[in-house]
Amino acid sequence: MSRPAIPRRRRSLRWLRLALIGTTVVVALVLGALAANRFAGPLPPRHLVISTSRVDGAYYAYALEYQKILASQGFTLAIETGPGSVATLKRLAAHEVTSASFRAARLRLTLPA
Repeated sequence: MSRPAIPRRRRSLRWLRLALIGTTVVVALVLGALAANRFAGPLPPRHLVISTSRVDGAYYAYALEYQKILASQGFTLAIETGPGSVATLKRLAAHEVTSASFRAARLRLTLPA
């Protein structure tokens, strides 16, 4: 038994309905992506720089551990060494590094706001 033929007008209404639904879905997805981008903010940087004191110090060892942990998550961590806490803090204040490890008990510095 053969199926009855669908009238041409009814077939065009199907395509029109399908196109309308598809367009609505695409517009909703685009608006959702724009809203998510607006409120979520940018992604975090994938490359970080940490400043520590000497290579034989404890903070350098901690920085190496952070480097391993961040590498397993897809981040890179560059470790910059310096002569001590004052130089490390100055690098952080100058925005040369994104993070720093230093002993603050001995520091008596005033940083500009």
